[in-house]
Amino acid sequence: DTRASGINSMGVDPTHGMLVLGTADGTVQCWDPRQRRMLGACCPFDAIGEAEGALPKGLSALGIPGPERSVGAVRFDPRGLLLAAGTSSG
Repeated sequence: DTRASGINSMGVDPTHGMLVLGTADGTVQCWDPRQRRMLGACCPFDAIGEAEGALPKGLSALGIPGPERSVGAVRFDPRGLLLAAGTSSG
């Protein structure tokens, strides 16, 4: 059970078979489909907030309203070492 309000995207690690979900709630969840349990989750918007000091003056990454904070794309690199997530804020 993801407990997310919706799943926008899904990817599979080609090396280890780990499943990754991009949710409408703005999180990226990693799952082990064999054990049927979540391995971990993160929020890309937290990283945006940490980098907010690097944004041009007057621009706020954290000003994105809740419903628009979603993860619309997830993808592993072919080696399964890197994971990219595309968010509603770009």
